[in-house]
Amino acid sequence: MNFSQRKVGAVLSYLSIIINTLLTLAYTPIILNYLGDAEYGVYELTASLVAYLGLLSLGFGGAYIRFYYGYKVKNDDSGIRKLNGLFIIVFMFMAFIALFLGIILILNLDTILSGKLSIGEISLSKKLMSILVVNIFLTFPTSVFEAYITANEKFIFQKVIMLIRLILSPVLGIPLLMIGFKSVGLVIVTTLISFFALISNSYFAIKKLGMRFDFTSIDKKLLKAISVFSSFIFLTMITEQINWSVDKFVLGKFVGSLAVTSYAMGSIIYRAYQQLAASIVNVFVPQINRMVSNDESDMEITKLFAKISRIQMYVLMLFLLGFFAFGKFFISNIWLNKSYIESYYVALILMSASFLSLIQSIGIDIQRAKNLHRFTAIVFFIVAITNFFISIPLAIKFGPIGSALGTAITVTIGNGIIMNIYYYKRIGIDIFYYFKEIILVLRGMIPAILISLIIYKINIKSIYEFIGYIIAFVIFYCFTSWYLSMNKFEKDLVRKPIKSLINIIKNKYHSL
Repeated sequence: MNFSQRKVGAVLSYLSIIINTLLTLAYTPIILNYLGDAEYGVYELTASLVAYLGLLSLGFGGAYIRFYYGYKVKNDDSGIRKLNGLFIIVFMFMAFIALFLGIILILNLDTILSGKLSIGEISLSKKLMSILVVNIFLTFPTSVFEAYITANEKFIFQKVIMLIRLILSPVLGIPLLMIGFKSVGLVIVTTLISFFALISNSYFAIKKLGMRFDFTSIDKKLLKAISVFSSFIFLTMITEQINWSVDKFVLGKFVGSLAVTSYAMGSIIYRAYQQLAASIVNVFVPQINRMVSNDESDMEITKLFAKISRIQMYVLMLFLLGFFAFGKFFISNIWLNKSYIESYYVALILMSASFLSLIQSIGIDIQRAKNLHRFTAIVFFIVAITNFFISIPLAIKFGPIGSALGTAITVTIGNGIIMNIYYYKRIGIDIFYYFKEIILVLRGMIPAILISLIIYKINIKSIYEFIGYIIAFVIFYCFTSWYLSMNKFEKDLVRKPIKSLINIIKNKYHSL
């Protein structure tokens, strides 16, 4: 049952990414048309600032699954109820703290954003922030129910809700844009969708999965254990927020709202790329925690680590090479226009720098399952602070591309070099076995890399040429990967669904 949930969940994850990417690509130009570059920049900047309030979860959400399985393997239902009660109390407390700090942030926004933004832009930011603070408030209790659903491996429900949320955004947002609500309408929609997520997740967790709570007493030892464990997840969250959001703040304060918009367009592409990696990792998190709780060997965990990384690599490399070869034409002639050419380089820099860390993203969950994530959190935090100080002069001199370069340098050092040394020295990952598996995959991608370099030099003149080259490139990539990279397990991931579909069609045909 759980294996089926993982398979269908993974399929739905990729489906949601495809739909999200298509909707984003179609929806963003519409938003830009109604808002204009300057207001869109203020909208993105405000959203990135409010996102810092989400850090008040203190990493507790990432700790839930590990402690849940600690009780689950012992069939301790009473412990699970106490865990649920503790998490609800903590998260509701943090939700109110976030609301309070959000109000303080709004009252001091003139000082925080003074610089390149106009008085009108700062005033708009205050309006948007007032609504987005309520949105953040709603996400705190929602995350508890989502964690419980994930721990029970009900991925199908989660992915269906995700699809609904993706579709609701433009369905509700476009009418509000058309009647003149502009960016205020967009944040209202975001908040309504968060409310929908809270209601649907809480109903499913309580009514369908039987989630129960024990509020009779707070287990102080449990709270202390969770707090120690979560403190380093919290540090990692701060790091992630700095690495991927500070660029917008730096650009908004030192360069201007137009630079924020240009960077935001590139980061939209990067977020789609990032989601490709996260989609498959999410469905394996419970399995990782179960393996560690059952004391399975480091070699078995290494093999799963390599297996997941290989699968991610096929998808992420295709996306990366495809964007390198065709992204400039796509952004300049199809999606936006030539004035956004900087967005191409922003996206390409971020995607290239994060490639290794994204195919290894399950490694962070392995560290957490083993309670060995402290060192990583500290290193990432130091690297993120370095990113902030590097990005300021780079942004002032080179604009959005400079900000992206600052992030790329720090991510390469922290997430790439230092992290792999730590996997080998402390986590127990056989890094030589791991990279041997990765090199075997890379072998079949070398021809596609060379072809992408050739296509990059070609002057594509029409959308028909663009589509034709993409189709030819994808076919070539799949052909070389199939014959030069894929092992039997990976080929079966492709063959079995196709065979099942053929059998279903045959059975329906014979029944007619």
